[in-house]
Amino acid sequence: MTEQNIRSPRVRRAASGKRWVYFALLLALVAVGGVGRDTAAAAKQSATASGWVDVADLPANLHMGHPTRALCKHKTYRIGLEFWGDQDPFALTNIASFRQVAGQLGCVQFVGPLFDATDPSKVIENMQTFVERKVDGVVLALIVPATQPGAVRILKQANVKVLSIYVPIPNTTFLDEDDVDSGYKMGRELISRFLAKYPGKTPYVIFGGLRSVPAAVGREQGFDKALKKLMPHLPKDHYTEVEVAGDPVVANRATAAALAKIPKDALILAPAIDDQSAFGMLKAAHAAGYTGRVMAWAQGGSPAGLRFICGDPDFIGTIAYQPEKWGIYVLPAIMDVINGKQLPASIRQPTIAVTKANMATYYPHACS
Repeated sequence: MTEQNIRSPRVRRAASGKRWVYFALLLALVAVGGVGRDTAAAAKQSATASGWVDVADLPANLHMGHPTRALCKHKTYRIGLEFWGDQDPFALTNIASFRQVAGQLGCVQFVGPLFDATDPSKVIENMQTFVERKVDGVVLALIVPATQPGAVRILKQANVKVLSIYVPIPNTTFLDEDDVDSGYKMGRELISRFLAKYPGKTPYVIFGGLRSVPAAVGREQGFDKALKKLMPHLPKDHYTEVEVAGDPVVANRATAAALAKIPKDALILAPAIDDQSAFGMLKAAHAAGYTGRVMAWAQGGSPAGLRFICGDPDFIGTIAYQPEKWGIYVLPAIMDVINGKQLPASIRQPTIAVTKANMATYYPHACS
């Protein structure tokens, strides 16, 4: 299987900018900032230790999930947007959603999005730009923990309000999906389908993970909880973790190496931390002769991931984070913060399990 075959033109663009590729830089960048791998992996768990509050359980005076013009206490809200890269399909979908909601409200002006490419000096430059442009608040997706304190210090000294997404920033409200919960959902959905299809059979599990990234670690922890609950007697030698880096080519190579140690008549489960990695893993299984005997499941629900489900019966589903809906949560959250409302420390956005069977309900045009 060649790299060209693994990466279709659409997949190639998505994979090159996918946020897991940028997250992989943590291996080098957190070391520069004096933050070890264990510290980075614990960051999200620490930030949410007091517990998540679901969007649906928020007080009625907050507006997440149902933005209205009641949010517009002031004539204009100048809001800065900070992301890592300008090619990531998930982030670009988020930004489009922010703009759509802003258009409906009529009181929001954006500064940015500005992109930092995980460069600490660029992060500081962007924060200074936000201050110079006199923003009221900033939505920060700072994925390198070492860059966070300096960035927040600059903003708070200028009395700029902060909301963090994707990776938590201390002393800010954090809005995201719950990685452990998403991983558990993936395990529950995938394993229950395997048990229904192959009663009494024992699979080999190849998990596509990335131990340098807190979100990825959480998703594997969640999957492992489901595995222990639904397959408590799975032999230890039937579970392998491969490092996928959010790249279908890397995932393909790592999975091919793992499959070389597995019997040719085995049944395979291939869960992964993102859609592109699951695609690469699945192609490796097909190339090794496991077509029809492998079941892949992913995380994210990117447009490319949805197309994978449409096009391959062995790509069973994904836990979709619905990036096209983040605007109805993120924009009201930062506006509520600017308006002086008290928000919980960690707010959990909803996720959904998407398969080909229910695709038309959630994404009616994904398979067209």
